[in-house]
Amino acid sequence: MSRNTRAQAAASQLRGEILGGVYLSGERLRELAVAGRLQVSQSTVRDALALLEREGWVVSTPRHGTAVRAFTPAEADDVYRLIGVLAPLAFEWVVDAARKPRLREIAHFLDEARAAAGDEQTIPALAALIGWLGALAEIADRPVTGELLAGLLRRAHIIELVREARAPLPLPELSALAARHVDVQRALGMGDYDLACRLYAPVIETLRAAAVVALAVG
Repeated sequence: MSRNTRAQAAASQLRGEILGGVYLSGERLRELAVAGRLQVSQSTVRDALALLEREGWVVSTPRHGTAVRAFTPAEADDVYRLIGVLAPLAFEWVVDAARKPRLREIAHFLDEARAAAGDEQTIPALAALIGWLGALAEIADRPVTGELLAGLLRRAHIIELVREARAPLPLPELSALAARHVDVQRALGMGDYDLACRLYAPVIETLRAAAVVALAVG
């Protein structure tokens, strides 16, 4: 296995651990400790962390090392407001007749979200809803918008981990968010761009407001 492949494998494992809450926002990832736990060299961990930094999962600072990305309330506000701007662009391109049939390909994200919400598993439910929007951007087939949205969604996922740890989302609200996504997908399938935008706007506002309040408390 090449050094690059080993680094990618280590990055994949660390990425999953960040998403799973093993490493929390602001927590340091010490190269030596991570290398010992993953049973790889320290240079492999360094390469993996560099990859994660390029993707926006972690940040490195002189004398402080590498830590999981942390967000201020203002940064969280920016993330969700920008998602609110880019999502309608993806909606616009998806309602194109050539792309609407592909909506069926991403319906499983919504099924997963509703199932997780029913099992009171908030983070997996939100992860599925975030994954749905990312997949929608891929269907839209606009690489620049998709890349920008993907970066924002990675940040949103980390923000949601922090928000849930500090201020858990009420389960009825989570179920309502999942149901609202289903309604958005249905509107897109009908080619009703305006309805999809109207339905999705409150989703982003709910997540934005909850994240800003939770981060302010911390």
